[in-house]
Amino acid sequence: RWTGRAPSSEQETSKPARSTSKLCCCIQVTTMNITTLRQNISRGRFALNPYNSVRNYFLGVDAHYSSGKLMYAWTSRNWITDVSEYPVAPDTVAGMYLSHLSMQNHPLAAALGGHCGYKIGAVGAFGETCLYGPLFGRFIAEANRSTLSAGSIQMHQIEPEFAVKMSKNLPARRDGRLHTLQEVWAAVEDVAISVECCGRRATPEVLAQTTKLGRAQDALSAGGLVIGTRIPISSLEEAQALSRCATELYVNGVKVVEGSGAACPDGGPVHALVWLANHLNSRGLELRKDMLVATGQTCVYRNFKVGDHITATFGELGKVEMVIAP
Repeated sequence: RWTGRAPSSEQETSKPARSTSKLCCCIQVTTMNITTLRQNISRGRFALNPYNSVRNYFLGVDAHYSSGKLMYAWTSRNWITDVSEYPVAPDTVAGMYLSHLSMQNHPLAAALGGHCGYKIGAVGAFGETCLYGPLFGRFIAEANRSTLSAGSIQMHQIEPEFAVKMSKNLPARRDGRLHTLQEVWAAVEDVAISVECCGRRATPEVLAQTTKLGRAQDALSAGGLVIGTRIPISSLEEAQALSRCATELYVNGVKVVEGSGAACPDGGPVHALVWLANHLNSRGLELRKDMLVATGQTCVYRNFKVGDHITATFGELGKVEMVIAP
């Protein structure tokens, strides 16, 4: 410990030298041990719980570094154009989720409107039912009031979806009990027809040179949502019927793709929501009051440009209209 005074004797002068030498040795040995341990963990030599373990510490270091790069790119619009600047891809889905968690808790999240919910997608990826990533409040737009800027998120894909708003918290359960369909639906305030606009923080050329998990760590290509009519659904039976709802997407009046609610994970929007609630629960997290959840694409389209008029229809439930803004 530095006391701020000069040593008064030869004995005092020699003590710090010996302590410093020991400290340097400890730092060197500790650094080598951490490096070796980290390599062993990454090679799968330790069977550790991916969400609550020593492994989590090392994954968390990478996640914090990765999220900082991605959040800076998003808030500044200085998109990543050099593959050497793109975050190293996580080795596991657990590592990807830690990157997402670090993004939603990052100080720069406030500049994006704060973490406001989740988007679900990538059905069947990496042997999972599906994946999910964070949504941010600044990029939630009401269809009859505003639209999303394509340039603000590097919009590259649009998807008609059902968006669910939560009316209360679904607390995480320490005993691991699953949320039931009835419990999850009882926590829903309303369902809205919507168009998800996917984004990215790097150029397509950079993303093409990373892995699928490397691309997924970028908030699962989160961008924003354009919210249309909020549907007053009073019963669980009505909610489950959303699986049968046909959807169509039109660009400048021409139908380009179609789908249905059955394309959502687990066969429908409500079932996808239940899956998300329980997966968050397994990580010690929860769906909270006023959060929005985009429950997964019903169909998808990419070949649009700025100025195009987009119409997504949801059968008798109505339609969402938007113009791709610069």
